[in-house]
Amino acid sequence: MAAAAVAAALVAALSVPALRYMSQTAPPEMRVDIATPATDAPLQFALSPDGRSLVFVASGGGLPRLWQRPLDQTEARPLAGTEGATAPFWSPDSRSIGFFAASKLLRLDVAGGPPQVLATTPGTNFGASWSADGTILLARQLGGPLWRVAATGGEPVAVTQLDPPLQSGHRAPQFLPDGRHFLFYAAGTPEAAGIYLGSLDGGAPTRLTAADSGGAFLPPDRVVFVRQGTLVARRLDLAGGVLTGDAVPLADRVDVDSSSRGGFAVSGAGQIAYRTGGGGSRHLIWFDRTGKALGVAGEPDANTLQHAELSPDGRRVAMRRSVQGNDDIWLLDLVRGGMTRLTFDAASDINPVWSPDGMRIAFSSNRTGVFDLYLKPSNGSATEERLVASRNSQRAQDWSRDGRWQLHYEVHPTTGRDLWALDMASPDRPSTSSGRPEPVEGR
Repeated sequence: MAAAAVAAALVAALSVPALRYMSQTAPPEMRVDIATPATDAPLQFALSPDGRSLVFVASGGGLPRLWQRPLDQTEARPLAGTEGATAPFWSPDSRSIGFFAASKLLRLDVAGGPPQVLATTPGTNFGASWSADGTILLARQLGGPLWRVAATGGEPVAVTQLDPPLQSGHRAPQFLPDGRHFLFYAAGTPEAAGIYLGSLDGGAPTRLTAADSGGAFLPPDRVVFVRQGTLVARRLDLAGGVLTGDAVPLADRVDVDSSSRGGFAVSGAGQIAYRTGGGGSRHLIWFDRTGKALGVAGEPDANTLQHAELSPDGRRVAMRRSVQGNDDIWLLDLVRGGMTRLTFDAASDINPVWSPDGMRIAFSSNRTGVFDLYLKPSNGSATEERLVASRNSQRAQDWSRDGRWQLHYEVHPTTGRDLWALDMASPDRPSTSSGRPEPVEGR
C-alpha cells in the first residue's frame, strides 16, 4: 500500500470576493466577487493605485506566475516572464508591477517588454512598496531590516534597524502618500510586535498598534489591518504618530499568513480588495504518493492550522495552531481524535519536528525576540529546553533517522538561509552561535 501523508487544506474556495469603497463622501458600497485560477499563494495580490486593475499570483495549470485582471474586464491574463513570482506590488502611476523571483527584485512594465532586474534579494522576501519619487522599500530577508533601492535598479541600502531581542524582523512596508513616511510590521515578542510608523529621514520608528498583519494606508487618513480575523480601519494622526478613534470593522474572516501578510490590498482611489478563507477553516487530508486524496483527518478547524508533521508511528500530528492570535504547537490524535496543546508561551511557537522515536518535538520560538530552537517531550511532561540561541532566526526542519542530527536553517543577514546540522548526541550542545560547526550547506 502506498505510504500516505497529511497536509493542511483550505476548506473555503479561494477567491478575492469583494471590493469596498470608502471615502469622506461615502458613496454607496460596492461589492464585486473575483474568481482567480488555482494558487498556492492566496494572499499574494495587489490592487493598482488607480483602482482599475488587480494583479495576483496563481498557477492556472502551470508554474506560479503573475496574472492581471482589469476590473472593467471579465478575464484575467498571465503576464509573460513572471514565472516563480511572489509578492507583487504596483508603481504609483499603475504602469509597472514590481515582484520577486529567483532571489531577485524585478519590475515589469504593463505595456509590454521583459522584466528588468533591479536588485538581488537573498532569502525569502516579505513585501515591498514603491513611492512617487522612484524609491522602492523592500523586506529582502526574514530576519532583517527594511531596505531601499531606486526603481531603476541599484544596490539596496538598509533603512531601519532591528531592536533585538524584542524584534526579529521588519516586513510588509507601505509608503504613505508623502513618499517619506511608511508603515511596516515588526515581528518579535508580544509587547514589541505590531505596526510601526517609520521615515526615510531617519529617527526611531513609532509603534502604532499591535496587529496580526501589516498595515496599509486608506485615503485620506486611515490605516487598515487585520486584528483577530477582522479587517479594521483606524484614523492616523501623522503629526502625532498615533492612531486615534475606535477601530471600524470592514470585513470578517480575512486571512493572515505566517509572515504576517494580510489578505487585503488598498488602492490610492480608496478601494479595498480582500480575500477570505471561509472563517480560516482548514482540515488535514491524507494523500498517497501520487497526490491522490485518500480521506480527511480530524475536523475542520478555524484556528489557522500550519506546519503539519506526522509522528513516526503515524498516530499523531504536530502542528502550529493559532488561537486568538497566539501561535502554539498542538497535537492531533489520529486514533482517538481530539486536539491537545503542547506549548503555552505567549510568543510564537512554530515548525514542529518529531524525533525518530516520537518522544520529543523540536520547534522554533521567538520568546527572546528571534526564533531560536527549542525541545520538549511530546507528552508534555517537562518544560522546554532551548537548543541553540543566536542573533539570527532559526527554523527547525528535520531530524536524522538515527536521532543524532537535528536539521534547521538560520537566516543570516548577508547569506540568507544557511542549513545547519546540530549534533543531538553531544553532551555539550552549543547554546550560542559561537563555536558552532560550519553549516552543512549555504545558499
